[in-house]
Amino acid sequence: MLLPAPTAGRGWRHIRLHRVVACLALLFVGMLAMPHARANDTSLEYRVKAGFLFNFAKFVRWPEEVLAPGAPLRIGLLAPPDVCGTIERALADKSVAGHPLIVERLTEMATKAPPHMVFMHRSITPVERRLGTLANGHAILVVGETPDFAAEGGLIGFTNRGDTLRFQVNLEAAEHAHLQLSGQLAGLAEIVRPHR
Repeated sequence: MLLPAPTAGRGWRHIRLHRVVACLALLFVGMLAMPHARANDTSLEYRVKAGFLFNFAKFVRWPEEVLAPGAPLRIGLLAPPDVCGTIERALADKSVAGHPLIVERLTEMATKAPPHMVFMHRSITPVERRLGTLANGHAILVVGETPDFAAEGGLIGFTNRGDTLRFQVNLEAAEHAHLQLSGQLAGLAEIVRPHR
C-alpha cells in the first residue's frame, strides 16, 4: 500500500517537506556514489547499501502493533562477517523517526524478537533464501541483492544498471507483509511483479 506524499501539516507523523527532500537527496547521493565502488572495495559498496537500508526505513511504515512508538527498529543481517561488520558500523547509533536502530546478525537473533527488516547477501544459498519467503505475511521488510530478488518474493532488491546502483520494489509483497511504502520510495524504484 502506498502512502500519500507527506506535506506540511498532514500525512503520517507530520513529516515536514524539507525533511523528505533531504532524505531523497541522501538516496540520490547513494546512487551516485556507487559507480566509484570497485569489485574489490566491498566496504564502500556495503556502506552505500547501509545508507539505502537507513533510508528505506524512513519511507516504510510498520503496523503499530509490530513497531510501537519509540521502540527499537531491528535490522537482521544474513551476510558474511565482513559485510555484517561494515553495515553494523555504518548504522551504529542511528535512529529513524524516534526508533533507535538495532543491527544484528540473523544467527544471533534466534531467541530474540523478530526483525523489522532483513538484509540478505548475494551469497545466501537457495535453502537460506527461503528464510526470506518465511517472512511473507509478516511485517518484515526483506531486502536482498541477488538477481530478481524482488520478483522472486522479496520486497526490495538491489540491482545494478550499468555502474549505477538502483532498487526494485515488489508492491504486492509489501501489501502482503502489511507494510506501507511512501509514494516517494515507490517513485524512485523500479516496480516489479512477482514471478508466478
